Amino acid sequence: MSSELPDRERVSAAGLRNLFAALLLSFGMISGARIASSDALTMYLVTESLVETGSPAIEGANATRGADGRNYSRYGLGNSLLAVPFYLVGKLAAQLAPERFQAYLPRSVVSLCNAWVGALAGVLFFCWCLRLRYRRRTAFWLTIALVFATHFLYATKSFMSEPLQVLCVLGALHAFQIFWDEGRPGWLTAAAGWAAFGVVTKVTLAGLPAVLGLALLYRWWSRRPPRWKHELAAFAVPLLLGAGLVVAYNQARYGGPLNFGYTEDSAAFTTPLFVGLFGLLLSPGKGLFFYAPPVLLALFGAARFWRTRPLAARLALPLIVGQLWLYARFYSWGGDGSWGPRYLLPLLPLCLVGVGCVLEQGRRRAFVLLVLLGMLAQVGGVTIFYGNYLRKLGEFPYERHFSDPLFLYKSHFVPNYSPLVGHWQMLLENLDAHMDGPAIRLTPSDPDSRIPLPDEQRAILLQTIDLWFCYGHYVGVPWQPLLAGLLALLLGAGWCFLRCWRQLRHDSG
Repeated sequence: MSSELPDRERVSAAGLRNLFAALLLSFGMISGARIASSDALTMYLVTESLVETGSPAIEGANATRGADGRNYSRYGLGNSLLAVPFYLVGKLAAQLAPERFQAYLPRSVVSLCNAWVGALAGVLFFCWCLRLRYRRRTAFWLTIALVFATHFLYATKSFMSEPLQVLCVLGALHAFQIFWDEGRPGWLTAAAGWAAFGVVTKVTLAGLPAVLGLALLYRWWSRRPPRWKHELAAFAVPLLLGAGLVVAYNQARYGGPLNFGYTEDSAAFTTPLFVGLFGLLLSPGKGLFFYAPPVLLALFGAARFWRTRPLAARLALPLIVGQLWLYARFYSWGGDGSWGPRYLLPLLPLCLVGVGCVLEQGRRRAFVLLVLLGMLAQVGGVTIFYGNYLRKLGEFPYERHFSDPLFLYKSHFVPNYSPLVGHWQMLLENLDAHMDGPAIRLTPSDPDSRIPLPDEQRAILLQTIDLWFCYGHYVGVPWQPLLAGLLALLLGAGWCFLRCWRQLRHDSG
């Protein structure tokens, strides 16, 4: 394959900047400006502890006793490291804010971290599609499908590590594709660096550097490049650094290089394979095809994708199969406390990239229909906090263990209790109450708590809408400045999308 991209695959830096800005502003509009899940809070506490004490030791429900007697997070370090600059910005902003908001601003600013990660992931996905010789318009609409018509949109509201995993997968595959086409070792180093940081973020991404390594071995065997030792060093150094960081972190926390802090109970792979596969792909409460409808078209484009983009297809397939097999067997396969199949988020771009073959064969109506269905589905996810729906359904606080086959049975497997239905019902009920009922007032009182409200106010959360401007009004900020901020974000996102589209047309000549 020629190293020179044809004109239809080139796009200006201005076009990419506008796409990034449009996505960032869009994600800003739907932010909840909160960190509410226990897993996300644990990663936030690591960020806070790194900045304030220089140590990753924390206190919290998800912490595990370490070798030195202190408590540590079991989760990877990547997300917490990435959030450090956001935490520092939050501390600076707190000094300028009214006193009653100061203690909450660092957490609110850190909650925006995945908006930036998601916007960068969207741009990288667009660039990867161009590198795979898709037309600009095809790449643009595939990107829109990824970020607005799948549960990736909800993930940008969270502080979970899955959006960062998506970014690392895309960064690695895009850089490796360029290296494959052009043979420049710098891109191989970039691919290995992305893969290494993916493993630092979550060790279950260890399959990513393994797949890249096998592809590299095949390249050496088939092409016999004279500089293979140089390429080996370019590939190995970032991976060794990443592995060294993981090993050192494990040693510091739990006294063993391969001790990740998980007990046999918390890392059990006891779910029957076909139960997990059904749950992850087809169940009404967690099925991928319901939360990311455009992925269905990948089934129709797979054969052509395999023939026309062989490297990307052969890298994507083992990653998809490996992640599906791993999480289908996991005792908590649903990744609960989140909208949709959270653990499958890194697979979304690997599936959607094959949909481009369907689009370029002219099957646009099916694509448009599935994208619209996906967008409609996400509205419920981004406006109602997932935990509130489980509380209303009576499935939270949890009364069964994750490994119990009846754990969250209603929300997982009963269609009329699916969050896809229930969130929309709650949204309509809450909107009606906002229009006709008394105003909601919340008085945060404990900035160190996961839910910083007095006990008597927590039930009110079931009536809330999970958007930053709504929360702002609940705590006493007038509507006028909040709606002005929302309008500015909306107009800014629309302007940037328009400029991006015009730039793509201009680049087409």
